[in-house]
Amino acid sequence: MAMNWGQIKDAVSAYANRSDLAPLMPTFLELAEQRIYNGQAEQNIPPLRLSTMLTTVTYGSSLPSDFLEMKRVAVTMSPTYKKPLDFKPLELMATLELTAGDPSFFSMSNNALVFAPSFSQPVEIVYYARFATPVADTDTNWLTNNASLAYVSSLLIEVAHYTKDDELLIRETSRFASQVRAMQAQDEGNKHSGAQLRMLQDARRLI
Repeated sequence: MAMNWGQIKDAVSAYANRSDLAPLMPTFLELAEQRIYNGQAEQNIPPLRLSTMLTTVTYGSSLPSDFLEMKRVAVTMSPTYKKPLDFKPLELMATLELTAGDPSFFSMSNNALVFAPSFSQPVEIVYYARFATPVADTDTNWLTNNASLAYVSSLLIEVAHYTKDDELLIRETSRFASQVRAMQAQDEGNKHSGAQLRMLQDARRLI
């Protein structure tokens, strides 16, 4: 079920049976999105990476503000040929940058890319981008429209930390992990079937 940010907040408050959470929701949201996009290693929750998050841009001087993870870097060698570059650890790039020849390698330094050998051709990057963070109650993004329960559960984990509710924490952590794995498994299956990703559970079942 599609939900906007206001409906998600209402669902979280209703499920937690709390009426005092509104001032904390922006902080909860920031932490919840960190969990969504970065994963949670201690709970074996992978970072969310879906094909619908892939974006292609011509690279400028710094990485896009919504950048999460690189998928591919390619250099335009001719109107009909783009050469993929191989990743190298940053500490190996100093020597490689001084070599001659066609573009071959890339690495990352803070929010910029480093290339070797040096070149002037246009660069295309394909990367996983985070969805726009909702701010206004009417705001939506792909995740709120297709898997709103992931937001609800991740927010409830923050509520559980805040209220020191261990039972809620265990339940919602397990629920959130299952949602992320299910989304990624379905997305992987859709790559082979050609189907659109459609998801997930009805967040109203939480209330």
